[in-house]
Amino acid sequence: MKRIFILGIFLIGLIMNAGVAPDENADQGVIVTPVDPEIRAIITQMDEAREKGDLALFKSLLEEYKRLNPPIISKDGPEVIALEFLEGNYKAGRWTGTDVIVDNAYVYQSFSMDTRKDSLIYLVASRQQNPGDDYTIPIWYSDDGINWHMLYGPGVGNYDFYNPSLKIVETPDTDYLFVAFEAYDKTTPGHDIIVFYSNLVSGDVAYFYPANDPNIDEKNPSLDADDLQCPGIPVLYLAFESEDSIVFMRSPNKGENWIDRAVIGSGSNTWDYKDPSCAFGWYNSADSFTVGVAWAYVTTNGDERIRFRRNRTNGIYQGWLPITYFSAPANCLDSRPSLKMTHEGYPSGVITFERKDTVGTDDADVYEFYTYDGGRNWTDDYLYMPGPTANKLNCLSVDDSLGDYHVFFKGSGDDIRYKEAHYDSLDFSGWTTSIAISDGGDIANVVSPASAVRDGEPCVCWKINVPIVGNDTLKFDALWLETGVEEEPIEEVSTAPFSLTPNPSNGIAMLSYTVEREGNVKISLHDITGRTIKNLLDETKGTGRYSLEINNKALPSGIYFVHIKTSDGVYTKSMTVLR
Repeated sequence: MKRIFILGIFLIGLIMNAGVAPDENADQGVIVTPVDPEIRAIITQMDEAREKGDLALFKSLLEEYKRLNPPIISKDGPEVIALEFLEGNYKAGRWTGTDVIVDNAYVYQSFSMDTRKDSLIYLVASRQQNPGDDYTIPIWYSDDGINWHMLYGPGVGNYDFYNPSLKIVETPDTDYLFVAFEAYDKTTPGHDIIVFYSNLVSGDVAYFYPANDPNIDEKNPSLDADDLQCPGIPVLYLAFESEDSIVFMRSPNKGENWIDRAVIGSGSNTWDYKDPSCAFGWYNSADSFTVGVAWAYVTTNGDERIRFRRNRTNGIYQGWLPITYFSAPANCLDSRPSLKMTHEGYPSGVITFERKDTVGTDDADVYEFYTYDGGRNWTDDYLYMPGPTANKLNCLSVDDSLGDYHVFFKGSGDDIRYKEAHYDSLDFSGWTTSIAISDGGDIANVVSPASAVRDGEPCVCWKINVPIVGNDTLKFDALWLETGVEEEPIEEVSTAPFSLTPNPSNGIAMLSYTVEREGNVKISLHDITGRTIKNLLDETKGTGRYSLEINNKALPSGIYFVHIKTSDGVYTKSMTVLR
């Protein structure tokens, strides 16, 4: 394929050494653990009790579920604080009932989002202005999710730009924006992967070619980065389709050079690998992973399954472990994986995907594979079953500060739905009840939504298709937006009978709490992994109101949790420390 001339800049593509990795004929890796039928029956009953609002029945079923299915904790994993299933429901009423319009009167193909610590949100879309025009990839930014401004609009004649994957990389000196995308040459048909680079402080831009082979179609890039272990020298990770295979590469110098090319999934004439999802998952353990890639495996007879591969050495070629082969029930098709992993504190990971339970139909449910031990063992569970309505949408985000996973998907009607779970509660019972967060519309032809997390709160974008006009509307919603009306009344969940001020704090925080019945009171402080930092109180208290000073002067900046146990219940409250 011809080299691409973009915005007057011509850069020579870099051809990397290719490596060959094991394929479907290789020894199998870890097989996913199926859910026991007895446990599956209890899950169904819990779901029914929750839908009916029978909290007492739900809690009794939950206790039986925990007895039969205790969590699998890594030998190196921390002790964790158990979170009640219904705690997250307080977020339901905070989703806006009126979605924000980012852009309209265009045709949109796919999206990607990421955020900065200064609260800016970045959004990129593959967009066509009129039928027959080229697809470009405009990039917007917003500081509140309501007012959006275009930052760049990369595009060039005779090329279509598809499937952008956006990543913000923050360093002590400056911040960078990267977008990996697929470029299609309409003059000499062929696909190539390009990475757009922007220094968000200086405004410098450039284009890099991770792999440019005119004889191979390269598609569907998935980009992630490690700017945590070595913030001054961030590493970019990239997975993409190369013909029928999945290829991985990494860049140690901000996209300029790409090394350690590896064919981590080798396709053939009888099977095809597609839809890669690449995620960074640093964790301080030799048994964990620093990067992982999930993808879909399709055979010539139409079978679809999910595959996963992990690397424990920052993406170095020799560090790839055997492929994990996920099984599926008979006549079921698994596809469209979305992978995220927590960083540093705990080796958890989630792959959400769609499962068609009848071959040849268009109906699909949202499922997950999850791991507590760095990808060595996985379990599957369902997240949402919409019944006869087709459901092809899901996207996943993870919040490193709190360890929460957030998933968005299309529901039974014309809406976008949302669920969340903590890193130590990833089975079905640990996910909150699904919430309809969009105001509806005809989204039958919408592509997968995109999501991100800003300051602990998730946000999402999607398109609404307008068939008669032929144009789409790009919409956005976020947990912090409170401009709309609550959609559904949610049963009020009791909150902890204590307060913490000031919060955030940079010295002394005052904890005030109430004891309704005389008994033992235990108060402790934990980090985001659940590790106990300090036991603050363990004594008998009579009925009354009490206060306790929490000295956090020696703690680094971050999110912590105050855990209090009284005769009335067990409660947890987050505490932010700022320096």
